Amino acid sequence: MRSTPKACHAAAGILNDRGIQRALRNDERRWALSPAGGATRARGADEMSDATKDGRPRIPAHIRRRVLVEAGHRCAIPSCRHIIAEVHHIGPWSTTRAHRYDNLIALCLNCHDRADRGEIDRKSLRLYKLNLRFAHDKYSQLEMDILFELYKNGQEVGMPWFAFHLILLKRICDSGFITFEETAIGLSMDNLKTNPDLIKITDKGRLFVEKLGLHEL
Repeated sequence: MRSTPKACHAAAGILNDRGIQRALRNDERRWALSPAGGATRARGADEMSDATKDGRPRIPAHIRRRVLVEAGHRCAIPSCRHIIAEVHHIGPWSTTRAHRYDNLIALCLNCHDRADRGEIDRKSLRLYKLNLRFAHDKYSQLEMDILFELYKNGQEVGMPWFAFHLILLKRICDSGFITFEETAIGLSMDNLKTNPDLIKITDKGRLFVEKLGLHEL
């Protein structure tokens, strides 16, 4: 005889945790609607509609899928990674009134509640979102850190950088996010310039940072 999810969780003695309680209800609902639970799932009128009960338009399927795939269909918070995940707005829907991919993150039910209560703030969520992008995008942590610092310093203020270290920033150079400006030749050793040149952020680089939401951190 197959045990129900409630019996399994009760045996583990973990029914008092609020997050587990919510996960349990989802487990039971899926079990009850599965062939093993003796029922089949039918889509209701609300589920088939283009809006939720509060009138908010549903997140388009292709955007929702992209957000969940980005996190591996798990909670995006590394210390959690629960397998039951839903899509959360980093900037609240009441403010943005839009379902933008860069403003959405996959969270488990418990972390979603914590975010709604402000225990996990918006800036932290953007950093978690950014961590996911590092796993998929071509830019390194160093390149992103440099780009962020250049953004904060302003477009006219450069950062000293040696030409022979440009290889470390090759990807953001190739993408047109920064420019390299040579300074007057100073001291040299074995034909190697010993004083640094300057790197500066471009308009394209600033737009990239703003699109990620890093400018709010």
